[in-house]
Amino acid sequence: MKFFKLFRDSDTLKLSSIFIILGAIFFIANGFVYLTQYVHHSYDYDRAGALQHFDGIMDSYQEYFLIIDNYFIEFSNDITENTFTNFMSEILNDDTSVVSIIVSPSGVIEFTYPEDSLLVNESFLAGKETIDLTHINEAIINDSTYCEYNATLNQITMIHPIYIEGSFYGYMNLNISLDEIYNQYGTFEGKHYNAIFYDETMSTTLLQSESIEVDEYLTLSMPGMHLKIAFFHDINTYNSTNVYLLVYTVTGIIFFGVLLLFVYGVVKDRENLKIQVHSYEGFDQYSKLPNSKRLFDYIDRLLLKKTEFYLAFGKLNNMKYINEKYGHHVGNELLLRIIDLIQKEITSNTSIFHYGGDEYCIVIESDSKMETRNILNRVSNVFESDISVKSIRANFSITFGVVKFPEQGNSLESLIKNATLVIEDPRVVNKNVVVFYEKRALFSNKINEELEKIISKMDLELLEVYLMPIVETQTDRITGFECLTRAFDDEKTPFNTQELVQILEKNGRIQELDEIVFKKMLKIMKRINNQYEDDLYLSLNASALSLNDEYVDNVIRYYKDANLTKGTIVLELTESYKVDDFDYLIRLFKRLNQAGIKIAIDDFGSGYSSLSYITRFPIYAIKIDKEYVRDFGDNDFNKTLIFTLTSIAEVLKCKLIAEGVDSMDTLEFLKANNCPFYQGFFFSEGVPLEEAIKLLIHSNIKSS
Repeated sequence: MKFFKLFRDSDTLKLSSIFIILGAIFFIANGFVYLTQYVHHSYDYDRAGALQHFDGIMDSYQEYFLIIDNYFIEFSNDITENTFTNFMSEILNDDTSVVSIIVSPSGVIEFTYPEDSLLVNESFLAGKETIDLTHINEAIINDSTYCEYNATLNQITMIHPIYIEGSFYGYMNLNISLDEIYNQYGTFEGKHYNAIFYDETMSTTLLQSESIEVDEYLTLSMPGMHLKIAFFHDINTYNSTNVYLLVYTVTGIIFFGVLLLFVYGVVKDRENLKIQVHSYEGFDQYSKLPNSKRLFDYIDRLLLKKTEFYLAFGKLNNMKYINEKYGHHVGNELLLRIIDLIQKEITSNTSIFHYGGDEYCIVIESDSKMETRNILNRVSNVFESDISVKSIRANFSITFGVVKFPEQGNSLESLIKNATLVIEDPRVVNKNVVVFYEKRALFSNKINEELEKIISKMDLELLEVYLMPIVETQTDRITGFECLTRAFDDEKTPFNTQELVQILEKNGRIQELDEIVFKKMLKIMKRINNQYEDDLYLSLNASALSLNDEYVDNVIRYYKDANLTKGTIVLELTESYKVDDFDYLIRLFKRLNQAGIKIAIDDFGSGYSSLSYITRFPIYAIKIDKEYVRDFGDNDFNKTLIFTLTSIAEVLKCKLIAEGVDSMDTLEFLKANNCPFYQGFFFSEGVPLEEAIKLLIHSNIKSS
């Protein structure tokens, strides 16, 4: 993508790329032309070689005809069968390719080699077919040789006429073994093409191979020759030229590709140098942060892409007083220290700009209000302690007004205007706070018919799952998460979860929701296992209306199909639910427990609590209702309950979790009294999965 962006912006790279691409095309095209000429030359060269090779073979047998012809011209009256045999034996000199020789004066066989008395006095033309007789007659007229292939004997028969003093005397006949020809002379093997004797009646296994392709049937130069030559190539061997072309092409592409990369590198370095020179124009000389010009450019790009984002417009308080007290040099060092601390807290989707004076902007590319709040809270926490440089310590604060594009402004000016209205509120001026812009309440807390229609038709698969950390009290380590269901309207405003559940229970869709969230929880566990080494547990609330055999069958199947390698899955039953048949409920719990799914009692103390039932349940965890946790300060009973439940959890060997922890005092009380786990505190509304994984790997609950 960087290459194409630079290609679009740089004329030098465009021109260089065009020349390099044209050079590559010429190089590859030249290879094609060369290969075509090479193949054509190889064909002509091997074709000529094949004809010369087989003409030479046939010429060697023609010499036998010449010798015999002269022999009969000189000794025709004195030749006997015995003298003919001795003569041919000397002439052939152990040439095993010649199977037999027959001489037939006036068409009657008189001489044979080797001797065969059965043939003597037989008619030479007896049994010949019409086409053979025609060819033989042509050979007599033209004083040429006629060749035919005998498929039965796998022999070549050569017939030549004998003339004495210009008059036809008779026939000479040579029978030649094709196998012996192959043994002595072999097939013709050229550089790329091969050749072999061929007749239509010839059965040649070589030519029947699927890897052989016949290019041409060649005619020998010998007049009257009926036998031909099959000129062919091996497809696999011939395709080596294609391999050559492929190697040639790949080499060219690599060469010109490297050349293009080199040019790209040179142009890129030059462009980077230009960017570095001009980049100083876009930064504040004191804070070293991108300035308002860069902010406007950045926002314009986000607006063009229609990216949803939050803009936090912040006023840094107390800076003027510090500059007046310690001087601008010290003030600037303190400012750089503040910026360094802030940049350690922001995430990769967050950018900070110096707007002007003591005003700063933080842009968060996210549509999640929760994520935005968490990031800005971490930034605000930077100012909870004094900022120190060398021996100077100073106290600062920052007031953030937060707006969202496009709901609360469709330009940078309108966004900053609305954010300014927030920080100019007398209730937040000069305070270290994060305040979101709210125009009006977007929905009523009362369940009405319109809301019920919306929720009844809602696609429950679109509901999001947020994670609320479960934290070990003494170590502040996250040991698990409770999965919370969150639904949002078209304006990204959350529905009231309690109302959502009530409506789904009313219209009979609560079990559908519980199964969907359970499957999403299994996917979340797999995702966490891929990115986090320690075992964790995930839990979710299950409605009492969902707790039936069908629901239990389904979740057990989902759990087994997920095939989790580690981690614990927990179902929580809230005590506020009305349960009529505890024995049935216990049986379902035991089935879930045997399948590997654990059970927790949620909101303990708010409903049907009974020690007799607790001892019968296969309990993995007990969660103390938040009302008992938050009111412990002025309520001795609540303190005593927490002490007692701590002991009960130890006896039952289950976890004890305090819900709804919302203050440091409560947390310190739980630590002092050995309550092992708590949830809530900074994340009572839960966080998205990505934020949860970041908390697991990078964050400490106290500092978050």
